[in-house]
Amino acid sequence: SSHVLTIENQESTRRQQIQKDIQAALEKAKADAQNTNLSKFLNNLESRIYAQISQNMATSMFSGTNGSGTGTMNFEGNTIFWNRDSSNIYLTVTDSTGNQTQVTVPLGSFQFGN
Repeated sequence: SSHVLTIENQESTRRQQIQKDIQAALEKAKADAQNTNLSKFLNNLESRIYAQISQNMATSMFSGTNGSGTGTMNFEGNTIFWNRDSSNIYLTVTDSTGNQTQVTVPLGSFQFGN
């Protein structure tokens, strides 16, 4: 009976090692696919586009150039709404499932050193 248990343990260990090897190979293939020059370029481009969108939105919020002091942006199923008065910007983000996050940004209280 101990011989049967030894064989069963060896087979079980071998099956587990095969599963680990398969998983490692899949993860390596995924990492290799994400590490191509094209993938790096596209990730960089996407980051820069998102940064430009957020910069434009922040400029609009803080400058109040749209006259009414409010704005809305729909972005990938999420709605970003802001309202500005003389002392605060009120930002509400509603995600695609209806959850809301609200942020109040005080105006005129930021101080930057020289």
